[in-house]
Amino acid sequence: MNLKSLYFLNGKRIEMIEALAHDLKTPLSVIMAYSEALTEADSTDDEKLKTYLNVINGNAKKSSNLVMQMQYTSDLENIDVALQLRDINLLEFLERKVSYYKLQAKEKEIDIVLKTHGNMEHLAVDTDRLERILDNILSNSLQYTPNKGNIEISVNEEENSIVYEICDSGSGFLQKDLERAFDRFYRGDKARNSEGGHSGLGLYIVKKLVEQLHGSIKIKNTVYGGADVIFRHP
Repeated sequence: MNLKSLYFLNGKRIEMIEALAHDLKTPLSVIMAYSEALTEADSTDDEKLKTYLNVINGNAKKSSNLVMQMQYTSDLENIDVALQLRDINLLEFLERKVSYYKLQAKEKEIDIVLKTHGNMEHLAVDTDRLERILDNILSNSLQYTPNKGNIEISVNEEENSIVYEICDSGSGFLQKDLERAFDRFYRGDKARNSEGGHSGLGLYIVKKLVEQLHGSIKIKNTVYGGADVIFRHP
């Protein structure tokens, strides 16, 4: 690697750290503020206590997600990491994952539906990478889907490939988002980033992980305006 390339790579790493550090400020500030308020609050006010703890818990999860994304991005730079294929029943794997997402969706009364078609009983899959892909996509869908909305996960066997399509009833993508959403630090529409804790790394990570599975990914909007993410792997 020449000196110019090394400077460029180091510059990108510094940029990533600065962006993530900036995004961590918001949830950590909220946690600190509500923690301080709890120490001064009337301990007999159970409703206020529950509200404050929910806010702290939610922002702690955002912080944890950002830290995990830092680790994921670091892992993605290591091109020597081999696939860890396991023979699994993909249907059982998906049903288990969807049950976790339904628990997360319960608070917003979001309905999550899984539809599958094809033979999925014995497939060689890198479950760690697949899980990361699904977690990133579904966490976005859960964040941007309104209360009492819906998310549909369709998984089909097509020409020696498994095709996944995740549609939600949220705000969808703007045209500029569709063109740049896979860029490393692209943040997209302000309306989709107003809740904080969004690093602009989610879809970048998803694309890199899908490519490691020798697959492809694309995004679009549904006919009803929600986000539609489609990826496939052998």
